[in-house]
Amino acid sequence: MSTSPTRESTPQLDAIMAKTAWSSADLAAVTGIPASTWRYFAMLDKGKADDAECVGPRSFKVGRRRLWRRETALQWLADQEAGGRGAETATD
Repeated sequence: MSTSPTRESTPQLDAIMAKTAWSSADLAAVTGIPASTWRYFAMLDKGKADDAECVGPRSFKVGRRRLWRRETALQWLADQEAGGRGAETATD
């Protein structure tokens, strides 16, 4: 697996990739998608039981902090790239 799906490796990104749980700021650093978008996805997905209904990757709260498991976020990004759940695909 590459160090980052969309960005070149830097010491900051390497430190983020070493974490097992990411904040919205970590996701923003890795993907370039604003942290507010990740928090919005989490708000839209609140209370949904099925992953297929979710807009973004599954997240969880620790105290007041919202976190995403690294592997869950990376898998969700790979699914989006492959045209999986929630990804826009062109049809001929």
